[in-house]
Amino acid sequence: MKLRIAAFFSVEQPLWFLHRERFRAAALALAESHAGYVHRALIATVCSFGARHASVRTLASLSRPLLETALEHLNDRIDPGNMQYENHALQLIQARVLLGGELMSSGQSLRGVTVLSGACSLALGLRLHNPYVTAGGIAIIPISIDAPTSPIDVIMRAERVGAFWIAATLDRLWALASGSRPRMNLDALQVRVPWMHRPEHYEQVRLSHLVALSNISHNTGCSGNVSVCQRGCSFIAGSSGFSFCTPVECQQRARDARDGCLYV
Repeated sequence: MKLRIAAFFSVEQPLWFLHRERFRAAALALAESHAGYVHRALIATVCSFGARHASVRTLASLSRPLLETALEHLNDRIDPGNMQYENHALQLIQARVLLGGELMSSGQSLRGVTVLSGACSLALGLRLHNPYVTAGGIAIIPISIDAPTSPIDVIMRAERVGAFWIAATLDRLWALASGSRPRMNLDALQVRVPWMHRPEHYEQVRLSHLVALSNISHNTGCSGNVSVCQRGCSFIAGSSGFSFCTPVECQQRARDARDGCLYV
C-alpha cells in the first residue's frame, strides 16, 4: 500500500483536497478495525490510481480490480454517531470526485456523472457551502447525512471548503462539456465560504503567523503567549488582554481568505 500511495502522489492530483500527510498517516498507521481508518472507497481509489502510475510492473495489473472495489464501497454507510463521521464523509466526497473524473475521462459518462452527483449531493447535504444554513440538503445516495461538527482546526476547515469547491467545479466543467445543467446551481445557493486553498497553504500561513507573533513578542517585550482563537487566527494573549485578532480584523481576513481564518 505504501508504494501505491507514494505513486499516487508522485503525479499532480488537481482533484485532491484533503491534507496529504494526514491522509497518508491515517492510511498507513491505522488498522481497518480502528475507528479512524480511511474510508474503504478512498483507499481503493488511491491504490488503484497509484498502481497505474507505479514503476513496479506487477502493481499495474491491480489497478482495474482496485477501481471496481472502490466503486463497490461508494455506498457504504457512514454512521453520524461515529466520531470519525466527518472524516469519512469528506473522504467519500474525495473518492467520488476522483472516480467521477476518471470514469468521465475514460468515456463512461453516465456512470461518471452518477458517481459525481453523489459527491455534489453529499457536499450540499453536509452544508459545506454555507455552515450557517439550518435546513438539511438533499441526497440521492443511500447514506445517512448529518451536519458536521465544528472544525477542530484550520486544516479541517480547508478540507471542507475544498470538498465543496472541487465537487462544484468538476460538476460545472462536465456540464459545460456535455451541454447539460450542473447539479449544483451556484447562483441559487448562498455560498458563504471563500475560494479554496490547499490545506497545506493554511498550515504554512498559520505557522508564519506564529513565528511573526513570536518575534513581535520578543521585540516588544510582551510576556503573552501565542494562541489561536476559535476562528483559527493567531493572536497574543497578554496580561493586558490586548489581542491581534479583533472581531473586525478577523472578519476582514475571512473575507479576503488570506490566512487560516475561513469561517466567521
